[in-house]
Amino acid sequence: MNNDNRIDRGTAAQHTGVEKLLLQVIEYDERAQELTRRAEGYKADAKQTIADNEARLRKEYAKRAESRIAQIESEAKAAADEASDGDAYLDDGMKKLHKQFDAGREEWLNRIVDSTLGR
Repeated sequence: MNNDNRIDRGTAAQHTGVEKLLLQVIEYDERAQELTRRAEGYKADAKQTIADNEARLRKEYAKRAESRIAQIESEAKAAADEASDGDAYLDDGMKKLHKQFDAGREEWLNRIVDSTLGR
């Protein structure tokens, strides 16, 4: 031992049994501290990786959801346009029927009356 109560880490042959034991304990402690530092580093890296993956997945799912919403809105608009086209077609058909009815109304009424009266 030197004067400041630290064990000189010279050659093992210079040390007593107790000093050798203390040196081994110190060495094991230093190794354990290094392993702990590494483990804490791995843990911090893992947490960051998880946070990064979570953010990436959120963005991906939000993008997919927005895309699906846009697709559904497009399909709904197409269906509404098709229904509107169908309404326009039916309106045109009704207008034609009313026009035909108005054009032949007098003649049809006369035929019905004549037929009913036996003329």
